[in-house]
Amino acid sequence: MKLKIAAIFLTAALLPASAFAFGCHGSDHRSQQTSSCAEGFFWDASKSVCVPLTIS
Repeated sequence: MKLKIAAIFLTAALLPASAFAFGCHGSDHRSQQTSSCAEGFFWDASKSVCVPLTIS
């Protein structure tokens, strides 16, 4: 019984660390940004600005 409880405790203690280690390995999140524009605008990635949506 003590071995089972120790195994469960060890798994619970190490699970968050292993998820963090394997979750984002090798990606550079500093260069990625999320942006949302106001209604009627869209994100122009080449200019990095919100641009008015024009319907002709």
